Amino acid sequence: MLTRILYAIFGFGAMLFFYLGYATENALFNYMAVPLFVGLVVTYVMSPQIDWWYYQKNPPTLDGRTKEWLTKSLPFYNALGEAGKQRFEQRMALFPNAHEFMPMHVDSLPQEVQLVIAASAVHLTFGQADFLLEPYEKLVVYPSSFLSPRYPKHMHSSEIHPEDGALIFSARHLMHGFLQPKQYYNTALHECVQAWIQLNPNRRYPTLGDDIWETLAQISTYKKESVYEWIGLPAIDTMAVSICHFLVFPARFQEVAPALYTQFSELLNLNPLEGEQPIVYINQG
Repeated sequence: MLTRILYAIFGFGAMLFFYLGYATENALFNYMAVPLFVGLVVTYVMSPQIDWWYYQKNPPTLDGRTKEWLTKSLPFYNALGEAGKQRFEQRMALFPNAHEFMPMHVDSLPQEVQLVIAASAVHLTFGQADFLLEPYEKLVVYPSSFLSPRYPKHMHSSEIHPEDGALIFSARHLMHGFLQPKQYYNTALHECVQAWIQLNPNRRYPTLGDDIWETLAQISTYKKESVYEWIGLPAIDTMAVSICHFLVFPARFQEVAPALYTQFSELLNLNPLEGEQPIVYINQG
């Protein structure tokens, strides 16, 4: 990364000039070392921003195994043309550099769990210029259902925590929801959608009718009770569930609720059924 190079340049240069000043007793060398030392401090303080700028200019590439995993696991990715796939892959590769994965009760997270969260976020924000969901930078993952300070009496499978900028998941539930969407609700995507909604309160969200749960059940076969039981919380954002259905079951969604499909497509600047259509990014807010 760029900061490592800058550390080496500024650090070595500062030490060299300080040494020369000491060896020759020439104060000019000491003065020459000062801006290099300042550069070292600035690099340390600004390292996340510097590295992110570098990664954007020189995006990392996905390895072959990850591309193969995307091909097998995400229909949306497969529907894209070459340019769209390249954009998706670049965002997938950049995502871990801007987020902290935090395993709970285990030493480390399987790579596939990290990929599911990254792919869900990139899928949701594919039509947006900003795809990072900042300041939600902490991605906390438990092996299975968990209790939390906000919900100490409810074993649940996912949660958003705005105060800490955290999205919290059960690995078991998010894997089932991502890989078997016809049987299980996608909690990885659900929490990403909840974060996006909170970050974009002024967008034109469609009005959901009183029969929205019946409509969603026709699209996915999930009944309201099934979603509540799967997540495990006393209240669930119906808008988030609706957007998840739009993204996971676009063809069926358009068939059952064509007007709502159009509204969500405009909201997210994304038509999941059109594959490699040109996308004009819209600003957040």
